[in-house]
Amino acid sequence: MKYQSLVCLSVFLLIVSCTLSPSGGLAAQQATGVPVAANALDQLTAPIALYPDAIAIQILTASKDFDKVKAFAGWLEKNSSLKGTELQDAAQKAGFDTALVALAPFPQVVKMMVEKPDWTKALGQAVTADKKAVSDSIQRLRAQAQAVGNLKTT
Repeated sequence: MKYQSLVCLSVFLLIVSCTLSPSGGLAAQQATGVPVAANALDQLTAPIALYPDAIAIQILTASKDFDKVKAFAGWLEKNSSLKGTELQDAAQKAGFDTALVALAPFPQVVKMMVEKPDWTKALGQAVTADKKAVSDSIQRLRAQAQAVGNLKTT
């Protein structure tokens, strides 16, 4: 009986603390209407949400293996004199994954991924865990940007 009372009290305190705490899960969800997990995912996808689909997809795919992204960044530095198709052909010939070859014309994106290893790895883990949730997050952020006039279709 004493154990059940202790469990009930613990559950009650957990619910109250989540509800009253400004950073608590329930309060955050009630304030935004978006579940806490989705908010965390939105923060993760925010840096790439407004990129064109073709680039965003390659970033998501490449993020699954940070070591390959890092090796590719080094290769890009060594081959900075190459541009366009010549660069992509050389990257493919060097044996890099298709996603990295597609990112070759965007060295600033690859550089960002290498400079933020925790973010890149977390993004890759999120993609591996639930591609649909990641895609939904990107679409949600795009809708928000469009609603405030920061994203216009061409």
